[in-house]
Amino acid sequence: MSDLFSYLEGDWRIERRIDDRKLGETGTLAGVASFTPDADGLDYSETGTLHIGSYSGIAERRLRFRRGGPPETADIRFPDGRHFYRLDLGRGEWQARHDCPPDIYRLATLVTDASCWRQEWIVSGPRKDQTITTIFHRK
Repeated sequence: MSDLFSYLEGDWRIERRIDDRKLGETGTLAGVASFTPDADGLDYSETGTLHIGSYSGIAERRLRFRRGGPPETADIRFPDGRHFYRLDLGRGEWQARHDCPPDIYRLATLVTDASCWRQEWIVSGPRKDQTITTIFHRK
């Protein structure tokens, strides 16, 4: 992939599965994600309906995908500007790690084609034991 920002820009339908082994629960989220251009890259926002355990309701998340290197890469930041992880899809796949003491988040990202990509987070530590898989489909 030669231009990550062009690939991501626009709206995506998302399907997420959450396997929480610590709580013994499985959850799902169905919703939409939007990558909207701004001066520094893309703003990411997602909204969906989350079902996990006895909870069912709206869930939202925002991130910032910032330019800072080759066009196939992005620095992913939280809304307050803190670093989250680096993404490089030059070869169509990427692995990253985010430490959130005392837990560790490991990411595997794979682009399957021009209209679909996938992220899998494996979260481990004393507080969490989860696998969170999200599939993005171009709208």
